[in-house]
Amino acid sequence: LILTFSQSKVIGLQYSDHAALGVNIDSFQLNGAFVEVDGLKYYYCDPTFKDANLGMIPDKYREAKPGIIFIY
Repeated sequence: LILTFSQSKVIGLQYSDHAALGVNIDSFQLNGAFVEVDGLKYYYCDPTFKDANLGMIPDKYREAKPGIIFIY
């Protein structure tokens, strides 16, 4: 599944030993892992997590609080 959103915002998520992206998709309500920044939900997105959907997060990072890198 490939989705293209012209108005989406993206942030970087920095963990102690890994980095991923957070994608804000206002037009969808997803069930999955997200961080909230300035009132917006950014869903975990990691292209290295094989066969993962948007919002799926490895257990190792589920309780970790990532550093936020603003990309927009």
